Amino acid sequence: MAELERRVSSLEDIWRTLSPRWMCWRRNQSHLDEALATLADAQTRTQQQFLETDKRIANLTSAIGELIQQMKSRAN
Repeated sequence: MAELERRVSSLEDIWRTLSPRWMCWRRNQSHLDEALATLADAQTRTQQQFLETDKRIANLTSAIGELIQQMKSRAN
């Protein structure tokens, strides 16, 4: 019986040592999860902005090409 009590006491000591570390790890993991979610959201918004910019560049390029064609047609 004494051996069992010693083992239980030892396990309780280990738990008292590990419990605060475990809670700290859980808090840190939660913060990391939040940071990753924020980064993923920012990446999505950045990609959308790049697509919108690409569309605007394509529209401007097309408009400039049309303008050049009109100017050439008027010159002839």
